[in-house]
Amino acid sequence: MHTDTIFYQIFLTFHTLLFELLGEPIEKAEGYQFTSVEVKEKAFRFDGLFMPNSEDKPIYFVEVQFQNKPEFYWEFITEINIYLNQYKPKQDWQAIAIFPQRSFDVSELTNYQQELVNSGRIKRIYLAHIPHPKLSQIKKATEVVHNN
Repeated sequence: MHTDTIFYQIFLTFHTLLFELLGEPIEKAEGYQFTSVEVKEKAFRFDGLFMPNSEDKPIYFVEVQFQNKPEFYWEFITEINIYLNQYKPKQDWQAIAIFPQRSFDVSELTNYQQELVNSGRIKRIYLAHIPHPKLSQIKKATEVVHNN
C-alpha cells in the first residue's frame, strides 16, 4: 500500500514520532530502532475446538500438553489469533490448556501470557490435581501416556 510506504519513511526519518503520538517523552525512543519485518505463518492445528451452536456460547480452544515446552503459550496464543483472524467468529472464546501435572506447565510466563491467564481467557487444568472420582479413568490414561 502507498500509505504503508509513506508511514515507513516518516517513522524511519522521525524515530521519536511514535512516542510523541503516544504522549510519551521522546527520550523513551532511545534504544529503539525502527524497521519493517515480514512475519511468515506456519501451520497450526488445535488439539480440540468446541464450537458452539449459538453465538451466546463461547468457543473453547483446547490444547493438551504432555511435554515440557517453553514455547507452549506463544504457539497456543498464535493459533488462537490466527483462527480469530481467519474466521472472525461473533462468539466469545476461552482457551483451555490441559497438563498431566503442574510440572509440565511453563514455569515463567511473560506479562502478556500472565495477563491472559489472570483474566480467565486461558484456563489451566492439571489432571493430577483433579480429585473427582469420575475422572479416575482420565488420570489412569494420562499415567499410561506419560510413562510411555
